[in-house]
Amino acid sequence: MSRNGSGVYSLPVNSWNPAINEVSATAVDWQNLINDVAAALTQSLSADGQTPVTGPINFGNNNITNVSSATLNGSLDFSGAGAIYTAATERIRIDTSGNVGIGTSSPAERLHVQGDIRIQQAVPEMKFVSEGAVNRWFIGANISDSVNGGLFFGSGADIATGTTRMAIDANGNVGIGITSPSHDLHVFRASGANTFAVTNSGTTGSDYSILYAAAGSYTTEFTQYGNGATFLYGNATSFNIGLNSAGPVAFYTNAEERMRIASNGAQSSVIPGGSTLLPQFACRAWVNFNGTGTVEIRASGNVSSITDNGTGDYTVNFTTAMPDANYSASMSTDNSSPVISFAADSATARTASAIRVRSITTAFGLADPVQFNVAIFR
Repeated sequence: MSRNGSGVYSLPVNSWNPAINEVSATAVDWQNLINDVAAALTQSLSADGQTPVTGPINFGNNNITNVSSATLNGSLDFSGAGAIYTAATERIRIDTSGNVGIGTSSPAERLHVQGDIRIQQAVPEMKFVSEGAVNRWFIGANISDSVNGGLFFGSGADIATGTTRMAIDANGNVGIGITSPSHDLHVFRASGANTFAVTNSGTTGSDYSILYAAAGSYTTEFTQYGNGATFLYGNATSFNIGLNSAGPVAFYTNAEERMRIASNGAQSSVIPGGSTLLPQFACRAWVNFNGTGTVEIRASGNVSSITDNGTGDYTVNFTTAMPDANYSASMSTDNSSPVISFAADSATARTASAIRVRSITTAFGLADPVQFNVAIFR
């Protein structure tokens, strides 16, 4: 006889049940009654838990209560979504898609945790493995420092056998290619050149990549445009800017070009207040000297010395020679005498490394000037 919905067992009805006065009970009915009771006991769970469950248990939408400790070997099958409770509060849910939620009753992924996750073991790490174990990556704790050692990010099966690609130490320093970074960002390469790239796949002037650095209100910016290969770099003794192509290097202020250096070195700039680029030619050497008595240079640029050849006759020697003697020399002089004086080239042919000049007065011929000025343009 099966139990009813409340689990109550009822004896089968026969000549023994219910008993009727003066009605004989048969041996067969008695045996059937005893067999039914024996079958019911066999199919029941024993109080000491020794009887195994051989089929599915139907709780009929009811809960198991007062369970302090339990062990489940095998599988747990929910016909629909299932949940696990403690202290009358849902803790874990498995929906019909197989998503598992911890701390949430609506898991949106295969594992959805609403709250913190703690991984604690000798070498705590998380492993990411693609289908077929082709690609493997890991995130693990740096246990070389007993307190707040930082994190390792690497490729391979795990920390022990893989390769660390990036590390963050306890101070927040980030290392790429190094596990013990000593700077806020420390990029290390064992051999060859270190590489730090900011790229853009564009090929026009409107496509560009920027490398930007700032300290307070001061900024330095390197911009690479898609239509040219530029560079900008410096060190303790120099600052370099250029273009690795045949095009010119241009300098702008207020979005307007102000100066240009062509690939052959020719320079042009705008006159202050103007907008048209005009060729400019630098003064390659200059000197202001006193030609009276012992010749004395007051100030100069690219002039190493003055040779006194006699009254009003001097040779200006260049520190760095000109490419040839086809330069332009501008000269001026004055004299304490109230007569007209002027400067001119000497009859001696000029050279790339020196020019001979003379101071001449209209009244006396050659004379030592108080001030002699020479400027060389090339």
